[in-house]
Amino acid sequence: MKPFHVFLCLTFWRCINAVETECSRLPDVGNADILNSSLKTTYTDGDLLHFSCRAGYVSSRRITFKCNDRHWTKTTSRNVKCSRKQCELPEDISNGYYNIVNGTDFVFGTVIKYTCNEGYMLVGRPDTRLCLSEGWSDRVPSCEVVKCWAEIKDDSMIVSGLGDDSSVNYGHVLHFKCASSVQTLKGEPEVACLSNGKWSSSFPKCGGTEYATPETTSHIKPQSLSCGPPPFIPHADIKGLRKDKYKDGDMVEYQCMSYYEPFGRMSIKCNRGNWENSPTCLEPCIVTLEEMEQRGIRLKYGKTRKLYVKDKDRVQFICIYGKKAAYQPFIEHCNNGTMNIPSCQ
Repeated sequence: MKPFHVFLCLTFWRCINAVETECSRLPDVGNADILNSSLKTTYTDGDLLHFSCRAGYVSSRRITFKCNDRHWTKTTSRNVKCSRKQCELPEDISNGYYNIVNGTDFVFGTVIKYTCNEGYMLVGRPDTRLCLSEGWSDRVPSCEVVKCWAEIKDDSMIVSGLGDDSSVNYGHVLHFKCASSVQTLKGEPEVACLSNGKWSSSFPKCGGTEYATPETTSHIKPQSLSCGPPPFIPHADIKGLRKDKYKDGDMVEYQCMSYYEPFGRMSIKCNRGNWENSPTCLEPCIVTLEEMEQRGIRLKYGKTRKLYVKDKDRVQFICIYGKKAAYQPFIEHCNNGTMNIPSCQ
């Protein structure tokens, strides 16, 4: 009977030893799944588990665990994990800008929204884009300038500044005057196209016509079609020589000063004694070193310096070492001399 007892004890010890060397509970890795090639019914000392990041996530190295003394041990660095995949920096949009509306950086799952500048409207595509595993969804939308339309069929009125298709862009101004010197203009002589596609006021009319006698008409001087000196435009200079008098149909072209951006057409025309259009130079945004230091921020790219940011250009800030903020990164746009300067605490 003694050999039989020895056999039972050896068999029982082997069973216990097999159970004690098994790794039962599998490790949980965020945003990752076990590779099928690693799946088994049971795992004992020396077995390996290989993980693969899910769609939209990446890791610097393959994540592997090893069964060792009934516990799973990570064989790769503890810092190796599946992080959200990075998307490229989104494309800029002409006459508009974008902001992050969901997320904190340009990574998988982040949503950005495009917005047009004042006087422009979004056309063609959705205004939002999503960072996917293969890149940004959809294509970049476009912003088209708002137009105002006018059909003027009053022969007693002279209108300057109206396009050939009876339309003008946002910001442009129509100039009105009566064709006859014996008529009076009733209403505003200048009407501007607003950002909502409507006119700043109703169009004027000409009235008060009187029959002139020969004596009165003999004193009426012919209307001058020439123009005086071109108007002063803030932050702009005239290209070429400035004259005191210009003929009907003459053109004058302006150029914006350094860091100022032109808005609309930069040339004006002498039309029947009046200058058409009003060029505009949009102001840059200035961010000083002192202001960045006070707010605990610095430039994310390049050497921190005093900034002159042109209109619609963007700048990316980050917190300086030891400072924090509720959200990052800070991507701010210049809007005609105004920029939101973030702060870190």
